[in-house]
Amino acid sequence: MGNINKDEILLMLERMEDELMLAEMERMAGMAEVGAAREDLARRADAALRSCRTAIGGAFSGSLVCEASRKLFDTHAGLTLQVRARGAEASLLTVSLRIPRDGDASLVAERTSGGMRYFSGKLALANGNEPQLAAALALVLERAFQAVPA
Repeated sequence: MGNINKDEILLMLERMEDELMLAEMERMAGMAEVGAAREDLARRADAALRSCRTAIGGAFSGSLVCEASRKLFDTHAGLTLQVRARGAEASLLTVSLRIPRDGDASLVAERTSGGMRYFSGKLALANGNEPQLAAALALVLERAFQAVPA
């Protein structure tokens, strides 16, 4: 390798700087895309949670209440609702909803103490508050509370 002059070194440094700036711009664009997808997922999860609370609160003349938690990940959101009779301390039903960034959501409803699953299936939740979610929850609540001894 022969002598490299000062101009060649400066040109190489400029190219390296351009490559680094391009890589940083691509990284930032990727982060923005992930952030937008996560924000959309959070919006869908919040809408689904509102739908769940509305369906549970309106069931059986308002005799049910729920405690809910929401977790947000890069790939999906998870909702867990503990449903109980108003005034009761023990939860009778656990409803879990997994909303992926892409594809159908999955809903599982089972007796909190285990042993009995009332519903397990996929739901298409474009906005999170699809009528399909409310209908599925109404069916779940009807099945679950018919099975509870008075």
